[in-house]
Amino acid sequence: MSILIGIDDTDNKESRGTGFHSRQLAALLEKQFNVTVYGITRHQQLVHPDVPYTSQNSSACIEISDTDIDELIIFCRWHLIDNQVPGCDIGLCVAPKEKISKEIISFAQSVKKVVVNRAMARETAAQNQVFLEGLCGTEDGIIGALSATGLRKSGNDGRFIWLAGPVKELRDLPEGVMTLSELKRLSGITAAKTPEGKIIEDSDKILLNHWVRPILENGKAVLIVVSASLDQQGKTIKQIHYEWETAGKDIVRKLSD
Repeated sequence: MSILIGIDDTDNKESRGTGFHSRQLAALLEKQFNVTVYGITRHQQLVHPDVPYTSQNSSACIEISDTDIDELIIFCRWHLIDNQVPGCDIGLCVAPKEKISKEIISFAQSVKKVVVNRAMARETAAQNQVFLEGLCGTEDGIIGALSATGLRKSGNDGRFIWLAGPVKELRDLPEGVMTLSELKRLSGITAAKTPEGKIIEDSDKILLNHWVRPILENGKAVLIVVSASLDQQGKTIKQIHYEWETAGKDIVRKLSD
């Protein structure tokens, strides 16, 4: 069994974002609870004039191996409270992955499309006996926190910022060329494909740029790549020593947001 930790609205316009806080919390959980952090995913909510948010209205979900959930909740709560910044409205959701029901997933998917309120989030969590708490401010963060767990459980939303490979934080992967097999071993990425769905072979070489963000697809961490044989004008490039390169932000965001 694994446990999902959803957090949202941990920042203000001047502070580090929710992604930073999720990575910081994950590193502490590994040390404090001796757990494995299987991954951290970033999930997009609705951007709308009626929805208050700091910059992009995204939340994060940390998935860890099993541990004492009561102690985990206390630790997460006080870590987030101790690191709060003025103007944040932190929400925290903690639950065994198996308790994230179809109802919670449906709620999470609706948060991407329509405006929902705190009462709806609290009611959904209570009906499914899932821990959900607002820690400061307006407590609006409970919407994104619950949503993050549902979207993570759905297995088909968001993108990874942390995986359980030797290089945990994906932004720390070295730039350069490596085979997909080497990349899997180093990062915990499970597969690679093109935006059109072509599956990449383990022996194929991939040029990594500075923004490697595999998407969550069918519960797996799937890297999106594009052909390296064409330049920006679509002309064939000769004497190239790798077949693929990691897709740009626009492509990855379109597939994961």
